[in-house]
Amino acid sequence: MPEHRESWEKWSDSLFLELLDKSLNNLPTSPKPLFEMSEPEINSWLEQPNFKEEKQQRYKIAIPPVEEFCKKMQSTEKSDVINLPLSLEDNSTLTGTAAILDVFAKEFAIPQGQSSRYIEFNNATKEFDLKSARERYHFIKSFQLHQSQMIELEKQLESSEKEIGHELLTRNVEEESEDDESDSHDSSVSEGSLTHEETHDRFGSLYKKVLNMVQQTVESGDEASLDKIVLDLSKKQKELDKTRDKFERTVFHAAVEEKRYTLVNILLSSGTNPNVKEGCGATPLTIAVLNSDFAMCKILVQNFAEYEGEMFGSFPTPLEMATAMEAEEIVNLFKTTSTYWECPVVSLIQNDTCNELVSVETLLDDKMDDSGSNNSEDFVYKRSECKKFPTAVVGDVGTCKNNRSVRNRDCARHGWCTENPGDMHAKGYLCEAAFKAHGSGGLHKLLSDVMKRPKLTKEAFKKRKFQDNNLNRIIEGVRDASQSYGMAAVMAFERSSLFPSRDELKRTLQKYGNHNNILLQRFKEWLKDSAQKDENNSYHQQLFTLFGPLLAMFIVAGKYGDGHLREVVWVIMLPIFAQLGFRNYWTEAFVHVVNFTSIWPLALRELIKTNSTINLSGKAGHNVDLDEYVETYIVRPLKTYVSGKCTFIQSLWSNLMTLAIRVE
Repeated sequence: MPEHRESWEKWSDSLFLELLDKSLNNLPTSPKPLFEMSEPEINSWLEQPNFKEEKQQRYKIAIPPVEEFCKKMQSTEKSDVINLPLSLEDNSTLTGTAAILDVFAKEFAIPQGQSSRYIEFNNATKEFDLKSARERYHFIKSFQLHQSQMIELEKQLESSEKEIGHELLTRNVEEESEDDESDSHDSSVSEGSLTHEETHDRFGSLYKKVLNMVQQTVESGDEASLDKIVLDLSKKQKELDKTRDKFERTVFHAAVEEKRYTLVNILLSSGTNPNVKEGCGATPLTIAVLNSDFAMCKILVQNFAEYEGEMFGSFPTPLEMATAMEAEEIVNLFKTTSTYWECPVVSLIQNDTCNELVSVETLLDDKMDDSGSNNSEDFVYKRSECKKFPTAVVGDVGTCKNNRSVRNRDCARHGWCTENPGDMHAKGYLCEAAFKAHGSGGLHKLLSDVMKRPKLTKEAFKKRKFQDNNLNRIIEGVRDASQSYGMAAVMAFERSSLFPSRDELKRTLQKYGNHNNILLQRFKEWLKDSAQKDENNSYHQQLFTLFGPLLAMFIVAGKYGDGHLREVVWVIMLPIFAQLGFRNYWTEAFVHVVNFTSIWPLALRELIKTNSTINLSGKAGHNVDLDEYVETYIVRPLKTYVSGKCTFIQSLWSNLMTLAIRVE
C-alpha cells in the first residue's frame, strides 16, 4: 500500500523535526554529555531557574502543521447521535449479541433474511460444510430459547419493580427483591442449558445401547434374536424418532454417518423413515452423499430414500450435492432411477465461483435482481432495500469477535453486520505492545524509576488498562517516554561526527530557507549507524521511531477524524501484534485490514473514513473515537447510576413523600 507507506514516512519525518527543534532550540546546552552525567547532576541541570526562559533559536526548523497531514478529515459539523433503548441483553454471549443486533436492525430498518436451511459449499475443494450447517441450526435454536427466556425475565423484572416501589414506600430495603430477581434469572438460564445437556446425553445413551445390542446379536449369529431386535425396534419407533441430539439428529442419522451398515439395514427393516430430517435439513441420504459413501447411498435409495423433489425446500438435494461435488458414481446411481433430473439449482451451484452460502431462495433472488432494470437516474438509496450492503458495528476485541461469530452462524439473519474495531481500545493495546516490546528494563524502568510515576504499574498496562483512568496514564507515559528517548538521541547526535558543520548548515539555509533537509538526513543516518553498532541503542530507538510516532498518529487521526491516517495505523499495528504474540489483537487487526482493503465495498470504506469519530462540539480537532463516546457518555454514567441506585431511588421516594405530606 504505497499511499499508506508514504503517509507514514512523512509523519515520521515530521516528528523527527519536532524532536530536533525541541532539543536543539528549546533546551539549554548541558554542561557535558548526558551519558557522562550522574542522576543528581542531571536533576540539578533540569531544575535551573532559566530553563524555560533560555531559548536559543540556533537552527531554523519548519515543522509541518497537523492540518497538512489531515487532508481527509471529516466535516467539523456536529455529529448526529441516536441513543437506542437500554438493552438487558448480555453482549458477552452469542445469543445476547444476536438479540442486540436484531434490535439494531429493527431500529434502522436493516433488512434481515429468514433463517432458512442452507449449507456452505466450497467450489475450490468441491465440499459442503455440514458441520457449519449443524452449528448454525443449533445457534438458531439456542437463540429462540434465549428469546423466550428474556421475555420471562422482563416479566419478572416488571413484577420486581412493583415490589421495590412498595418496599421503598414502607421504608424497607430492596435487597430481597434484587436477590429474588437474580435467583430467578440464574435458575431460568441454567434450567434451559441443563435440559439441553440432558437431551444430548439421553440421545448418546440410546444410540450406544442400540448399537451394542445389534453388534452382540450379529456376533452371536442367532437369527431368532435378530428378528426379535427388529420387532423391538419397530415398537420403539416413536422413541427413536423423538430422541435426538442437539443438532436434531436421530439414531438413524448417526448410524449412516458412522457407516454402520448392519445397524442401518436393521433400522430400515424395523420401519425407520429413510427420509427423516435433522435440524439443518439434512437427510440420511444427504449425509451418505457428503461422505461419498456409494454403498450407503445404494442401500438408502433401494429403501425409497428421496434424492430430489420439493421436500428439501431451500436445502440442496442429494442429487444437487452429488453433482456439485462431481461424484459421478453417485450421480449415475440417482439418474438410473430418476424421473426428473433437470434442476436450475445444479447449474447455479456449479457456476459458483466463491465460497458463499448456497440457498435456493437467495440464488433465485439474485438471478431475478440481475435481470431487472438498472437505471441509475431512477435509483434512490433506501437501507431497507439494500440487502447486501454491510453495516459496520464498532466494539472492542470481544464484541467484534462475538459479532463475527453470530454472523457466521446465521448469515441469513445477521449477514448485514460487519465488525469495526474501536480505536480507543486499540490505543490501549498499542501501549501494551510498547510495554511488552521494551520489558521491565526499558519503558517500565524509565516510567517508574526516572519519571517517578508509581501508578504506571505492569497491571496498568495489561489487565487494568481500561480501569481507573489508566488508559490516559499509559498513553501519556508512552508519549513522554518516547519524547525523552528522542530528545536524548538528538543531544547525542549533536555531539557526533555526523552532525552537519556550520558551512553545511549555512548552504542549506540559503538553498531551502531552513535547516530541515540537512538535519533530518544526518539524524536518520546517525540513527541507522548507531543501531548497527549497538543493539541496545536499536532497542531504545523503537520507542521514538515506531511506538511514539504511531501512537501520536493514532491520536491525531481520532481528534481530526482522519480515516486515512487511521488506516495507516491499523496496517502498521498488524505486524506489531503478530510479532509480539498478541493473538486476539493480531486477529482483529488482520480482519480489519483485510476488510477495508479487500472485502468491504468501496463506498463503505469511504463511509468509515469520513465517519470514524464523533464530533460533539462542531470544532476541528475535538473529535472523539466511536467507542470512546460510548464509554464516556453511556457506560460510565450508567455505572455511576447503578452504583448509587438504591440511595438515589430511596432519596427520590423520600422527597416525593415529604412533598405529598406538605401538599395535603
